[in-house]
Amino acid sequence: MTALLTALVTWLAANFDLPAIYDLPEVRFVPTAQISDLRYRDIATTRRRPVIAVYHDASRTIFLSDAWTGQSAEELSILVHEMVHHLQNLAGHRHPCPERGKSWPTRRKSAGSAFSALVSPPRSSSTR
Repeated sequence: MTALLTALVTWLAANFDLPAIYDLPEVRFVPTAQISDLRYRDIATTRRRPVIAVYHDASRTIFLSDAWTGQSAEELSILVHEMVHHLQNLAGHRHPCPERGKSWPTRRKSAGSAFSALVSPPRSSSTR
């Protein structure tokens, strides 16, 4: 996970207006109910939207679903998104998430696809 987080910091700093700060967050894998509790705290469970990851500023921790594997562009994009919050936190930026109102597929597709293309090994073309 350390190598992936380090690569994310490098990629985010090179491609977006974010600092290259290599003070990596803690990453914890927890049940989604716990993530929802962290995100919504005192909001009644009947009013909550599904949450699959959250970044906690004070502890500098990314909480990912215990079902997260990082094996798809969508899952990688979740980590990318939370790393953005981490870098913003370290830099002292206090910006609301600009993607908050967008659907999950719209929010995750671009960043996840771009990063997974960066870290995926190139496909070899076989010639016969």
